[in-house]
Amino acid sequence: MTFLELLYGAEVLSQTGNPGISGLEYDSRRIKPGDGIVYYSPTIEMGGIPLRAFTAIGQVEGEEAYSHDMGGGFIPYRRDVRYAKAKEVALDMIKEKLAFCAGPNWGMALRRGHLPLDAADFATIAAAMGVRAPAGAGLE
Repeated sequence: MTFLELLYGAEVLSQTGNPGISGLEYDSRRIKPGDGIVYYSPTIEMGGIPLRAFTAIGQVEGEEAYSHDMGGGFIPYRRDVRYAKAKEVALDMIKEKLAFCAGPNWGMALRRGHLPLDAADFATIAAAMGVRAPAGAGLE
């Protein structure tokens, strides 16, 4: 199964360079090594200018979720990710090709954290980002 990881803005990627998957322990533990992951950034920075783009794609590595102190008392669980070299893709450019966008309230689903994607949606996003996603959610 592949998952879509949501970040509040590309600022997180630019500040940390190579973040792992962060979130609630439950979410981090349900993601397994080999799962593909796509980051969607609704804004440039928290509460900032809208971006609405897929900004990173990778593959989960490591067997265990672990806690990580991000400062200010925020200590989420995370998983390590091997990122592919990819280009940013606006959601509007591929929205019509994505099955998850056809359902009701799909915009709200993007705000929940982790959103399971079917293989076709993952492959569509990966291709638009210039990354080949073979069957099984791995990345090459």
